[in-house]
Amino acid sequence: MTMPPDTQQGPYGTPSNILWINWKANCKPGLTANE
Repeated sequence: MTMPPDTQQGPYGTPSNILWINWKANCKPGLTANE
């Protein structure tokens, strides 16, 4: 799986982190943003 582009670059800070956690929860339940 590929990361959302904003998460790879990380210019948006916390909002993109929240979106990344939600996206990963939808695609791969049980994993965290730290993984």
